[in-house]
Amino acid sequence: MKEKRGVLSVWFGNKGYGFILVREGKQQEKFFLHISNITGDPCLGSCIEFNVNPVREGALRNAIDAVVVTEVQS
Repeated sequence: MKEKRGVLSVWFGNKGYGFILVREGKQQEKFFLHISNITGDPCLGSCIEFNVNPVREGALRNAIDAVVVTEVQS
């Protein structure tokens, strides 16, 4: 089981990174996601489950061991 679940709110496929938005009650938190840390085909709006890197690198915490749970229906 993963620590967090959120929605891929920004994805730069050509650059290989994006941001996951997690909403817990009234609070929101963003996590950085790199393509090397995800299994599946990420796209904007996908539901992502992930763990959080315990070492903070930069302004945002990094998502690791991420998995695409549900993909956006076109």
